[in-house]
Amino acid sequence: MAINAILTIEAAERRDGERWQIEAASTLRAADRRPYDVVIEDLSRTGAAIRAPLALAIGEQVTIGLPNLGQIAARIVRRDGTLHGAEFLDPLTEADVARGFAGDPVFHLDRPLVPGAVIDTAAPDRWPVAARVAVILGVTLALWAVIIAGVMTRA
Repeated sequence: MAINAILTIEAAERRDGERWQIEAASTLRAADRRPYDVVIEDLSRTGAAIRAPLALAIGEQVTIGLPNLGQIAARIVRRDGTLHGAEFLDPLTEADVARGFAGDPVFHLDRPLVPGAVIDTAAPDRWPVAARVAVILGVTLALWAVIIAGVMTRA
């Protein structure tokens, strides 16, 4: 009697390379091209673990926004509730992984976008709080006076 056996390699065992726990916010675009806020739990050269608010199908192609790297194409290879495993279609280099979440992902302008324009970084001049409160109360009282006068002339 022959017994046929199938060897199954679990997805967790197939993952290769060092993984970095990063817990970083990112954006994922699924097949519908809409942006979804996600959290990248960990990152490696070949993929990432992503916590997403939607159920992505195994095999579905997505793009994942990685700071300092841009949009990276990936394929969903496993799913456990809201946690998804994504395999990058083109593996990252070690330098890409190191750069991926290093530093501030926000682009800060240190010069104007339009040549010749000036960036005004000074805070706007504001009246003191007491003066602002006095103006608000004065305008409110004046408006109530107008309303009362209007009601009295009709009576």
